[in-house]
Amino acid sequence: MEQPAWLNILDYPFASQWIKIQGDAIHFIDEGKGTPVLFLHGSPLWSYAYRNVIKELLGECRCIALDQLGFGLSEKPQDGDYSLEAQLDRIKRLIDESNLRKFILVADGNASTLALKLMSDRPEHIKNLLLLHPKEHTPSPLWKRMLNLQHGWEVRKGIKASLHPKNKLSFDEYLPYRRPFWHREDRVALGKRIEPFATFSFPVELGKRICIIWGQGSKKKEREYWQEISSAGQQEVFPAVKSLPMVELPSAIAMQVRIFLLALAEDKKA
Repeated sequence: MEQPAWLNILDYPFASQWIKIQGDAIHFIDEGKGTPVLFLHGSPLWSYAYRNVIKELLGECRCIALDQLGFGLSEKPQDGDYSLEAQLDRIKRLIDESNLRKFILVADGNASTLALKLMSDRPEHIKNLLLLHPKEHTPSPLWKRMLNLQHGWEVRKGIKASLHPKNKLSFDEYLPYRRPFWHREDRVALGKRIEPFATFSFPVELGKRICIIWGQGSKKKEREYWQEISSAGQQEVFPAVKSLPMVELPSAIAMQVRIFLLALAEDKKA
């Protein structure tokens, strides 16, 4: 498989790779050397949303970002299993195939549930977890009504509504977010009702290794809910950010990853 012609290699200057998992091709990038940092995107995004964070971190760590099944440059089977359990299994498979150990995990939006579950399942592998404006993993009725719109317009509207007025993108800048969902059959994963995990167990002591970054679009009730289920040791609300911190303020997200990297380096010295 190859990168599509519409993807600007100057904007996304990474070598695309694909791995077959359960018969489906999953797209990912694996750039740099050093401590691994794994990026998980929420819906309706793909690894492209982390490109500027990764650009800043290259040379400092190893950056891995995948597109979940049904998103980005991964395959989009009409009869695919898009449940949280299935997506989690694919992520674990990539982790194992990439030999990721003692890594930092970054997740945004509704991928945060996957990240917390992954950390609770493999606490020995994930050293730190950074959640970016976490959300529950259930699509709103609005998404279902918009699935019939052509050329990924619902993706553009969803992203536009998630950005602070100071961070609005141009028409052309929205294009790479829309193109993976250009045709209706490409949007099969967007309209799925995703049931939450039946059980969720998270040791309180792991919360010390978790940081949550919020935008101004967050509500106190949301922050309290995620604090309760994650026991996060640190929460921050960024100004001039609504709900997509890695898109709106990538340098700040890269800086938080650096803080984790420095802490891990100090632990090794101790």
